[in-house]
Amino acid sequence: MSVSKKVDFALESMKQKSLGSVKVLMIEDDSMIQEMVIIKLVSHGCIPYATKDGSEAVSMAEQYKPHIIILDLMLPGKTGEEVLKELKEHTDLSNTPIIVFTNKSSHEDKETLIKLGADKYFVKAQTDLNDLVTTIKDLVSK
Repeated sequence: MSVSKKVDFALESMKQKSLGSVKVLMIEDDSMIQEMVIIKLVSHGCIPYATKDGSEAVSMAEQYKPHIIILDLMLPGKTGEEVLKELKEHTDLSNTPIIVFTNKSSHEDKETLIKLGADKYFVKAQTDLNDLVTTIKDLVSK
């Protein structure tokens, strides 16, 4: 392999790992969705943490201090809405960007969660995971 092809390969590899060292907490009770998103994030260099239970979410955020939180709304323990409110009221976590990632697709749900402090709102069935990665990049760079 020529030097220029090695450089191109290295640059392409770096682009793919563009989220290196970004810690992401995923709060999602569907194992398959959680795994798909985590695989995608890891392929971009993220450091993932995950829980399936809303009642563990805030304590995990306190422990790992993620750069971004991906939050489902329909969770066991506490709802996503309750978790969002607690995170936004928490002194050390209130500025952590939160992406709501749910199957609730009504305009009212979206408006409510944005007013509660969600930075972005995605409907799972309508979201390409590349858009989720792009949003994470945008939120981290702010």
